Amino acid sequence: MDLTISRRTIDGDWSEPLPEWDSPSTLVQVYGPASLIEDPSPLEEIGLLYPNSIIVGCSGAGIVIDDQISDSQIVVSVTRFEKVRLSVVFDSVSRSTDQTEIGKDIANKLLKQDKAVSGVLLFATGEGMDGDALGQGIDLIDNATISQVGGGVAGSLPDENGVFGTTWVLDANHTPAEGVISAVGFSGDRLIFENAAKGGWKPLGPERVVTRADEHTVYEIDGQPALDLYKQYLGDKAVELPAIASIFPLTTRPQTGGEKDWAPAGVLSVDENTKSLLLTRKISDGAPTQMLRGYAGDLFEAAEDAAIELKPSDDIKQLVIVTSCLGRRVKLGSRTADELSSVRQALPDGIGMVGFYGMGEFSTTPSTTCQLYNYTMTLALIAER
Repeated sequence: MDLTISRRTIDGDWSEPLPEWDSPSTLVQVYGPASLIEDPSPLEEIGLLYPNSIIVGCSGAGIVIDDQISDSQIVVSVTRFEKVRLSVVFDSVSRSTDQTEIGKDIANKLLKQDKAVSGVLLFATGEGMDGDALGQGIDLIDNATISQVGGGVAGSLPDENGVFGTTWVLDANHTPAEGVISAVGFSGDRLIFENAAKGGWKPLGPERVVTRADEHTVYEIDGQPALDLYKQYLGDKAVELPAIASIFPLTTRPQTGGEKDWAPAGVLSVDENTKSLLLTRKISDGAPTQMLRGYAGDLFEAAEDAAIELKPSDDIKQLVIVTSCLGRRVKLGSRTADELSSVRQALPDGIGMVGFYGMGEFSTTPSTTCQLYNYTMTLALIAER
């Protein structure tokens, strides 16, 4: 496997020359700011240079290259495989209201191209996306060989009024567009595809039960207005709502779920009239729930643990794709780069590291099937034996 990672500088040059590796066995990943959807011209040369390669990518609320984070630069990784086979599917969020079916369809199309697909790199735009359903759909394929899924939901930074911009995923024409899903399939006996996902957030208060909810909106917890109870936990910080909500997520799981099924959900907004909370994922009546809070040291330790769990080798070329959550970045602020340093220091020298901070993270672990995470440091390691 050959690997080059480069960033586009302010004057339009690349920090490393983009290699002339165009081939069906070449994967080009592109990460950049949400503003590229308004002016995609800086991406044109990538499509011209790699007409026969697979090109995918998305916007981020911060772009990762090694242990650094940028809000304005474009980062590109070019990976050329020797024996690993690649396939790709592009789809639309708006094609169906049942995104479980979209997930199943994507998996079936990848397996139709190559029945031995075992790893999938998945990207989706944030608007209208139900990442839980999409991941579940991929898992519903009978007798599938897919065992590893990485990637995430695209991100954007909020403006001065707290409003998020449009997110994008590259479509089949290499153009940044909203409402797009892309999935790259990896196959072959020499493929190495590993995932790890760690949160590091700690429970705040006792476990409770959602007693009234509708889709993404929670109205009552333990029979009390959800917003009133949420404010009790925030105490003096409640006056900082809605902004403060981004660093005090909830976690939930199905009624029949176990410890491994806990999944954080960010609070997108609050409604003073209905005393409700709007969450980043659907939640149902009867679901156990608990409030979370994060401490920088715990988040750094979790990020390091995720890198260690990958068990990377130190004698072959490897690429680690970082998908972390905007909520972690908001919590860590100027120390976000320290989280990336925790990952970098736990990996062998020479491993490439790219990725983004987004609105959700796809991963599989030894104890889970494909799942959408929030507030989690997720890592996907891709290499060739």
